[in-house]
Amino acid sequence: PNHFHNAGLARWHDRFPAATIVAHPRAHARLRKKLPGRTIADLTPLQAALPPGVRIFSPPGAKQGETLVSVQLPGGPAWFVTDALVNESRLPGGPLGLLLRLFGFRPGLITNPFFKRLFLADRAAYKQWLHAELDRDPPTLFLPAHGDPLHGPDTAHRLHAATDAASVGQRGVLPTVRLARPTVSFRTRDGQALAMQLSASRFTMDGSDYLVVAARDGDDCLWNST
Repeated sequence: PNHFHNAGLARWHDRFPAATIVAHPRAHARLRKKLPGRTIADLTPLQAALPPGVRIFSPPGAKQGETLVSVQLPGGPAWFVTDALVNESRLPGGPLGLLLRLFGFRPGLITNPFFKRLFLADRAAYKQWLHAELDRDPPTLFLPAHGDPLHGPDTAHRLHAATDAASVGQRGVLPTVRLARPTVSFRTRDGQALAMQLSASRFTMDGSDYLVVAARDGDDCLWNST
């Protein structure tokens, strides 16, 4: 569905070598690094093979190649969404939970703050596109990769509302992290060099001082530590 969710591709392709790996063209650069020697096609072969009532569609300007799936069911369309929208019933505790809250995550249906901040080239165009898709094909079932499903006649309305909420200021404590910072080289366990761009932000919460260090590698993958 995008260039981050690829952990099982090599194993499945080994099991079914005649299968074609497909992804949005924006995901190809990173996937080719993760899957050297394997052919990766665009979405055209999959689109041609889909049965009636099933379609795939992608947000404009989604840098990581986000791709959504809609399936027509007797009760209405079901949408499968990877990263654009999440619906977590609760956030983890400890440093990870704190970090997620700082970046704007909260329980419930929201636009993924990482997706909004890091992977959208044009937020206004994305909002307009998603509202149009929801009007064209209003889902009654929403199945996110992160969180709990939603079901019912108000599902499309709730997705509209979550999209609008993100555009008017769904924010955490931290501003958007800018990673155009000094590059530091690390070594992986197998000895390969890994260049990371680093930045840091200091803040105080509930009387305690914290330092968030963020890094981005050459594959545009974000790493954080608190």
